[in-house]
Amino acid sequence: MTHRKIKMAKELVKLVSSRLQQNKEDFVIDHKIKDAIEGNPRIVFSLLYMLLKVHNPKGGVQKKSTAYQATLILLEEALILIRYSVERDRSWAIDIAEQIQRQIAEKVFKREVDIWIQADLIHVLYESGLELHPQIKVKSQEVIQYYSRFSARTGPPDIEKAFDAVISKADGNPFEVYELVMAELNLLPTEGQLTMIGEMVKSVNPLTREITSFMLLHPNPEIRIHVPILVNHLARADTISPLTLRRMIGLRNWLPEAERPALDELIKRVRHANVQCAPMPSVQSVEAYVSSFDGSGLQGAWIFSRKKQQYQMAMMLVRQGQGVHEAWGETHLRKKDKKSMLRDLLGNRMGTAVRPAFLESQIPHFIWLGQQQNTPPHPLLLHVAETMGVMYWLPQSVDFDDAFASLETMAGSQSLSPENITKVMEESGYWPVGEHFAASWFEDDARVDELLKENFDFPILGKDMMVQAIGLILVEILQDKTDLWCERLLWMALWARSCKDRTRSLWRKFFIIARELHKGTPLYQIPLMLSVAQRSIYSALRRMEDWS
Repeated sequence: MTHRKIKMAKELVKLVSSRLQQNKEDFVIDHKIKDAIEGNPRIVFSLLYMLLKVHNPKGGVQKKSTAYQATLILLEEALILIRYSVERDRSWAIDIAEQIQRQIAEKVFKREVDIWIQADLIHVLYESGLELHPQIKVKSQEVIQYYSRFSARTGPPDIEKAFDAVISKADGNPFEVYELVMAELNLLPTEGQLTMIGEMVKSVNPLTREITSFMLLHPNPEIRIHVPILVNHLARADTISPLTLRRMIGLRNWLPEAERPALDELIKRVRHANVQCAPMPSVQSVEAYVSSFDGSGLQGAWIFSRKKQQYQMAMMLVRQGQGVHEAWGETHLRKKDKKSMLRDLLGNRMGTAVRPAFLESQIPHFIWLGQQQNTPPHPLLLHVAETMGVMYWLPQSVDFDDAFASLETMAGSQSLSPENITKVMEESGYWPVGEHFAASWFEDDARVDELLKENFDFPILGKDMMVQAIGLILVEILQDKTDLWCERLLWMALWARSCKDRTRSLWRKFFIIARELHKGTPLYQIPLMLSVAQRSIYSALRRMEDWS
């Protein structure tokens, strides 16, 4: 941990702290801060040091400063960016993730550290998406003051009190309660989590009981399959609320088929107790904003709607090859909150206004995709549907052959003339360097780095060497991902066609490139793919320079 990184961490904390003091509710991490963190991933160690040694809220939660909150925000953002690189199998990121979690286990989970810091860091780790290190689970259980709140040994009264405290912290929002509870449950082994879920089922607090339905989508299938059995065994059918019944009926279709019988039995039992299914909420003025697909196959969607005088927002990420990647949202927003979010969203060009109908075909496909891999979507996808005021989607894959045929008919003969195809193909080579929608269109996983190291001396200089490197990436990386890029460009065509601004005019261009990939046109004849290969090389060279 160098003096330079400590200084940089202090400057970032000071900047974020200042912004929090000015307008905490509307604060967002901008690209400048993200770029600073991304360029210095080892700053996580400096941020942890500052959290414990500089901004430690001694004396309890009441004394948390804006600097402490700023440090947590930055630490979470840094861990998220590291997780992205872990997913790309980069050895340096895997090493940092291991080191920082070991440091958290050793330095945070001891009795002299305030339990609120421990709880906050557990929540940060959960939100970052990093798999929790086993050492943190071990160390956290050694801290009696912390672990006792979640241990069955404390008895039902204390557990009830702990759940009530979480609910009050989440301001009664069941989805936020779920996130807070899951961060804590993540510390426990499977048996411990099932014990706690059982206590939730028996809780006297209706909100605590309500979030047990979200546990039906628990990421751990071993826990997921036991939840309906626990509810059937421990809860009276007439204590299941109409809202919970509606959500159980909706999400049962998102589960792998083998996991449905126990839930079906529970739903049948609740219906026999004359519990009526709650109707879907009525919403007004639904607005959807959707990003382009990035180079890693991610696409984000932001949905806003109004219920009477309040607004709500739902956000989700889908990823090619995986399904619904993440979801989250907020309720009880004021009009000015919505305006502020939209200002940041549009100002940073994160999304474009689309017709909500686009999501009606996109979301079912990605639910289906996750279902094929035994990974149901995040429970907050329920909130996405409720924000849009639509029935919970049924999994349904998009027939890409039908989509190609339909778009080809709509594109028309003039757009598909040889002259126009040649023009669009040439133009596509400039997209990654000149268009915001393609700014991240490059491959940046560890395999690119390995290939360049194995085949070239550094630095890579001269046109001939770059041509060879581009050819290598085309053959060894992009050739195997032709179907993925073909699908991505087809989704881009469908997305652009649903846009409400001038982006709509691009849909035929995206379709033309998708069509060439679908036809099997060699990648070296498609300027876009040559540009993607070149950008992948430049990205790898920057990483190698940073870590040399």
